[in-house]
Amino acid sequence: MSFYIYSLSTGTAVVFCFDTPPIFETNLIDVMNTTGSDLPTEALAFLQSSIVGEIVRLYDTSVWTLRDHIRQIEKERTITGFLDRDLTPLHDLARHIIHTCEILAAAVDTIAELVGDYRSNSGISCTCPTGDAADAGVTKKKCPHNELAFWLRLLRNFGLRAESLKARLLNEINLGFNVIVQRDGSSMKAVAVVTLAVLPATFVSTLFSMSFFSQAEDNNTGKLVWVVSDQFWIYWAFAVPLTIVTLACWTYMQHRAESLKMLKSWKDRLVKMMSQR
Repeated sequence: MSFYIYSLSTGTAVVFCFDTPPIFETNLIDVMNTTGSDLPTEALAFLQSSIVGEIVRLYDTSVWTLRDHIRQIEKERTITGFLDRDLTPLHDLARHIIHTCEILAAAVDTIAELVGDYRSNSGISCTCPTGDAADAGVTKKKCPHNELAFWLRLLRNFGLRAESLKARLLNEINLGFNVIVQRDGSSMKAVAVVTLAVLPATFVSTLFSMSFFSQAEDNNTGKLVWVVSDQFWIYWAFAVPLTIVTLACWTYMQHRAESLKMLKSWKDRLVKMMSQR
């Protein structure tokens, strides 16, 4: 959206609005029509305040729409959902939030300059009625400069809200990555256990070059049949105990690492307690 305001020497001001949504045009006309006889003396500030007010309302809708999407993602958070979810839409939503933070920051800077033009140290003073005692009985008109300051505060609040939404969405994305990595780690752990279970038996068979199966001719039928060696028990006698010992050692080392970590944590806690006394 782009806006160009021309202020004439007669006090009249004309504004040109480009690339505005239809709802913006409708609401802006309604605001100007409902003002009635309560128009301020400075047309330029009135137009600025009216336009900024409608822009703030659009930003309000945009920020809360993003919030609804993020809240829906948080409510649907499950382990299965993370594993089956495509994270690309989350990155697209994060891109929109980053853009929202950018335009809110730009809007805050622009309106802050507009408000700063009417501060006491700028050389320009507000000419709107103040409602002093001399004006008793006269309805006080709205001051567009005060309204600009009000819209500025709202925009700053929306900026904080957008930053919070960005942090919440990044938290969901990071959690999704962590869950997927954890799932992959569990899969690799399962592969390692299966390898440990098969490797000892393979090692025994290879080491002793054990051939327990062969083909021989049946004396009755004359056909070739598979024959199992009578010494097949030797394979099981070595493979089964070795497999059990290997898995037991692996399990012990896993729990040993956890036990050492827990012991170190208790030791650090005890040292900290002793140092505080």
